Amino acid sequence: TKTGKFGASASFAICYLYMAELFPTLIRSTAVGLGSTASKIGGLAAPFIAGLATFENYIPLIVFGSSSVIGGVLGVILPETLGAALPQTLEEVIVKFLSI
Repeated sequence: TKTGKFGASASFAICYLYMAELFPTLIRSTAVGLGSTASKIGGLAAPFIAGLATFENYIPLIVFGSSSVIGGVLGVILPETLGAALPQTLEEVIVKFLSI
């Protein structure tokens, strides 16, 4: 359980760092706020999902495990930002970071 708590804390911290680097200055605070809101919604939903264990013991494991795997896969395909200039406009985000 300590490993799970460590992973949740690490992913929460990485969310703030990466979102601040990914979005341009004009919408950076809004984007970080939306990311924070999404993480808080996940935190609110977690006890309810864990409560599904009263019906079937494997349902919370599937929900939490699949969301972790999906998040990990999506994190791997994000672009590297080391040494890259921070974008100033939405057009720069589309050109630099979203063109795969």
